[in-house]
Amino acid sequence: MGIQTVTKKIDDLTVIISSFPAREGLQIQTRLVKLVAPSLCSLMDAVDSKDGKVSLQTDINMSLIKGAIEELVKRLDEDEVLSLILALFRYVKVDGKELDETAFDLAFASSYFTLYKVIWEVILVNRFFGKDGIGKATLSIKGVTAGGVPSTPRSQKG
Repeated sequence: MGIQTVTKKIDDLTVIISSFPAREGLQIQTRLVKLVAPSLCSLMDAVDSKDGKVSLQTDINMSLIKGAIEELVKRLDEDEVLSLILALFRYVKVDGKELDETAFDLAFASSYFTLYKVIWEVILVNRFFGKDGIGKATLSIKGVTAGGVPSTPRSQKG
């Protein structure tokens, strides 16, 4: 498939995102999974789908979501999160500029929501969690759909 490059307009920034080479991408994906997997498992338990499909109308157990968020927050280390974000931005250009630490700081000063949008686009371009990433591995788990979202609550699986 090769290296993919995507240009996006995100808020007032023009962002060019190139996918990671395979080995580097696997390292980043592993770091992401270590960070979010325990919370994601808890979040899967929070979804209660009566018809086997997950939608915006699906009943959600808010106490389990609270637990999933608490689990994620416990796992967050400021230095590791910053290191991971900077690693995610290795193949990102903003308004035509490569992002060293100074350019990163200037591009996203007081623009954290924009930063989160760009992080999400980097994750999408690299397919870290989609059906071609970690999501594909979840297909072998009973009750999980191709999008990586459980079709039935894990607590009801046999």
